[in-house]
Amino acid sequence: MHPEYIGDVAASYIRIAAVSIAAYDYCLTLPAEWRFYRGQRMWKLSPGCILFILIRYISVVTLTISNVGYFGHFSPATCHRYYIVAPIFKVLQTMTSQLILGIRTVNIARRKAWVVWTLTVVFVVVTVLQWFTNLFQRNVVQNFRNNCTPGDNLGHISVWLYYVLAMFYDVVTLGISTYYLLSTEPVSGRMNQLVKVMFLDGIFYIVALTASNIFNLILYRTSNEQTQSSGASLGYAVTWIMSQRILIHLRDAAAEHNQPFSTHTRPITSARALSHVMRSQLDSKHARTSRADSPSGSDLARELDVHVQIEHTVTIEYDPDAAFSSRGWDAESAAWRTSNKALPR
Repeated sequence: MHPEYIGDVAASYIRIAAVSIAAYDYCLTLPAEWRFYRGQRMWKLSPGCILFILIRYISVVTLTISNVGYFGHFSPATCHRYYIVAPIFKVLQTMTSQLILGIRTVNIARRKAWVVWTLTVVFVVVTVLQWFTNLFQRNVVQNFRNNCTPGDNLGHISVWLYYVLAMFYDVVTLGISTYYLLSTEPVSGRMNQLVKVMFLDGIFYIVALTASNIFNLILYRTSNEQTQSSGASLGYAVTWIMSQRILIHLRDAAAEHNQPFSTHTRPITSARALSHVMRSQLDSKHARTSRADSPSGSDLARELDVHVQIEHTVTIEYDPDAAFSSRGWDAESAAWRTSNKALPR
């Protein structure tokens, strides 16, 4: 059997697998997409929703363009105009995915100045190098079926560096976010669950993307140009799925925690309980106060002749639509405010 035919069959299977996985995940996440749209306010899209739309449909376009080129029939003149389109959208997809990771990491780090500047510099440098390595000296590849795919010029092999840069950025962003997640001390079981979800999302992302990038790096170090571009098609699908999963899980976790407040009220009937409440109020306002200086609960009860109602209020500040906004949502923490109030009845 002719080696070119064997390589063509292998490349076709890789592409069919990539498209099948991506199509299945697209259908599977349609309810999540609807939840994103339903949560928007009067056509004002949140940054998280915008990023979701970008990674979802840039990925669809990238996969479509790549596979139309491979399975289609092109004249040499048409192919010379078409072959470079897929690599361009490949970089756009990677930029969107890296932007999601970068904003996620900045929010988890609570917008620490050094994190913002570090990731900004790394993102700009990596992006410039990715555009260069992915588009420099690319050549047209057409097989016996006259399809149209981009290949890496054997005299200037540079595309494999693209995947090295992608892995470097992933390690930097997920390393920083993991550090801050592990150093977080959640104040509730729900917050602990959110941190766990975000931690696992980061782990799954870097494992899946690193495996895909290493696979493509190996392929681009070979001379089979048909298989090279097919491996990239699989990378498109993995990048799409893992990036949007981060946004979906973050959105769903935020929605689950989006409970404005919960109030629990119980009456105070004994002087001992009243004394404890009054002392706690004084302690919260004046740090530690001497018991000798504190008024007696029974004396206060006799002088004021009031019934006291104690309200214990827990307020969760959590806005799922602000997850990626400039308003300042901390991804791994919510502000919990508790208070004991002595109210006359």
